[in-house]
Amino acid sequence: MLNLQQKYNLPDKLKVQVIKSKNGGLTAILADYPGCITYANSPSELIESLNDAILTYFEVPRVEALSADFVYVPQKQLTLSKKSVDRRNDFISVPIAFNYA
Repeated sequence: MLNLQQKYNLPDKLKVQVIKSKNGGLTAILADYPGCITYANSPSELIESLNDAILTYFEVPRVEALSADFVYVPQKQLTLSKKSVDRRNDFISVPIAFNYA
């Protein structure tokens, strides 16, 4: 059985440009995927928004996306730019596992 990443041909790595706005919000632009842009108020919210944006871009059905067995996370600390500077952040896909007490 194929996992979600294989089934929808999702990339292993995303190149993301993160721009900090004057009001403190964050805009993420995925240049390799035309029109794939998202906005968040904090870095943690940005990770969630970015995952939603890429799954929407690849037309992954919401029901399958909610039960996904992976998530994209920054490979290292996010680099924020105030202008549209060509600084890219690498987000990689990682399997997630839950342990229940």
